[in-house]
Amino acid sequence: GSAEVDGERVDAVPAGALAALRTRILDQDATIAAPPGLDATLRDYQLRGLAWLDRMTSLGLGGCLADDMG
Repeated sequence: GSAEVDGERVDAVPAGALAALRTRILDQDATIAAPPGLDATLRDYQLRGLAWLDRMTSLGLGGCLADDMG
């Protein structure tokens, strides 16, 4: 990525722990099963959202999913 510093664009390259955190946040290969008490079949996008929330929680981060119903 990049950032603007004093009006100038500079490259931002994460390293060390920050690079590892970025990798884990962006990992879309992780899957998770629906909770055992849930009596529903989740759609693919719902399973991806559930996996994302689980990943954020495992990293000690929070997250919020919202749905725009129009």
